[in-house]
Amino acid sequence: MVVIATAALSFSQSVRDVAILRSIGGFAFAFFWPTSEALVIDLAPAENRVREMGIYSISWGLGFLIGPILGGLIVEVYVFMRLFAISAVLITLAFFMTVWRFVPRYSRRELHRAETDLSSTLSIMRRLMPWYMVTLCYGIISGVVMSIFPGYANSVGISPALIGVIFSTFTAARIFVFAVLRWLLNFGEVRLLLAVSAILGVGVLSLAVSPSFEAFLLIMTVIGCCFATIFPLIISMVSRHFPVQKLGAATGSYETVFGFGSAVGPILAGSVAHFMNVRWAFASLSLLSAAMFMFVTAGKTKTPLDADKR
Repeated sequence: MVVIATAALSFSQSVRDVAILRSIGGFAFAFFWPTSEALVIDLAPAENRVREMGIYSISWGLGFLIGPILGGLIVEVYVFMRLFAISAVLITLAFFMTVWRFVPRYSRRELHRAETDLSSTLSIMRRLMPWYMVTLCYGIISGVVMSIFPGYANSVGISPALIGVIFSTFTAARIFVFAVLRWLLNFGEVRLLLAVSAILGVGVLSLAVSPSFEAFLLIMTVIGCCFATIFPLIISMVSRHFPVQKLGAATGSYETVFGFGSAVGPILAGSVAHFMNVRWAFASLSLLSAAMFMFVTAGKTKTPLDADKR
């Protein structure tokens, strides 16, 4: 479906065509993230899931870093239509690679039958509510940073080219942390999340009080490091409390909560910016970071983690 929607963009004639095709592609990608995360978690031993999720995150992080650069070069040399066609070819290659690598591997092992007991799934989710609340706060902050920050930076005089530099550095910082996360885990999962929550609060507050390119570059680098720490840790914590038959429900529930936060965050921040000031929107995110700190503490108490019993 993603291949068809992407290739069809080459023949789009209006904004409506683009909106429809992007909606179709977005619907398909909604299945991609939980499925790919469930595969990584299922194939990795429980004690190595954070490390493997870090490696998985490096791959898509590199794609997010390299993709826009290559896309821009292709558009400059050719046209947007050629870019969509090339993208469709790359997605097709990824599809065949998935079939070649994963289908035989799963055919040689006993496949887990999905359990449909909704009551037991809801029981697990209720017990994990503090971690879902951390995910919700993280999703809201992520949504605001990714959607509101570029306009905010431009409004204080940062050029589009420099905003691109900021986001490239932001992505590079995420990739770096994904690569070294296995060593950061020596600090302890909960202690690491508590520290990251506090640092993230200082970071988003600093965005409101230090509107300059140099400050934004440093702050967004720090925020990128925080984001890269939160994602693999939380999804690993959530998944370890689900039976292997329900790993799809584990990753799906995480992505649902994160996606909801990412969708609601820009709306809330936009409302604050409209009635007050955009700086207040970023300052208010520090309150969500404080809430994350409290929910991490509550999550440790409610669902003890073996990784911190060292």
